[in-house]
Amino acid sequence: MNKKNTYYFLILFLVFLISCNEVKKEYYYNGNLKSKIPLDKEGDYNGKAKFYFPDGEIRKIVEYNHGYIEKCRVYTENGDLFWESPYENNKRDGLYKEYYTNKEIKKKVWYKQGEILKLTKFDTLNNIVLEYRKLNKESLPSFEESFIKLNGDISTDTFTKITFNVPNVPQAQIIPYLSNGIIKVTNRMKGDWLIKANSKEDSILIGTRIQLNDSTWVNYGSIKCPVVK
Repeated sequence: MNKKNTYYFLILFLVFLISCNEVKKEYYYNGNLKSKIPLDKEGDYNGKAKFYFPDGEIRKIVEYNHGYIEKCRVYTENGDLFWESPYENNKRDGLYKEYYTNKEIKKKVWYKQGEILKLTKFDTLNNIVLEYRKLNKESLPSFEESFIKLNGDISTDTFTKITFNVPNVPQAQIIPYLSNGIIKVTNRMKGDWLIKANSKEDSILIGTRIQLNDSTWVNYGSIKCPVVK
């Protein structure tokens, strides 16, 4: 190939690259760039797309593969990473991380095609404040293997501390209920609650419900306890 043909080939190749890698741009009213998104020859998002705040700071970076999101990172207006997550088939898939402004982890969520499999939340000192995981009804232990502990007698006058525990089930997914009384939480992570019976009742039914997933709760079991007057 002579020099003239070589230049001609390079020009054609560059034209081909440009035509296959168009960039879609949008702007704010102030003229600042709002988004810059690379496109493939079919017009689908393809490559690293950037989205901006009105002042020009990065708001979000999304990595596309011919119309499908592979990864997303979202930032605060101060430039701190807010959250990041991998994707598959445009659904969160893998480990999602969310951060405090000091860059410490606030939340970890394990996804499978958009469904939460496991979740852990932390406070600013990196202590766990909430845990969740997807459960299978058939794998739950029997109600007899759990325990409901009363610190005192149930009465109609004062609240009594009660603790719930189900083996291998996070406390945040255990919700107690009463048939004829009042109940309120004191420490969700430890399963500590306060209960009080309604007046003129000789006994009270204490039951528990368990959260299996994002939308499903099941009745787990209940016991009848006497009321001291």
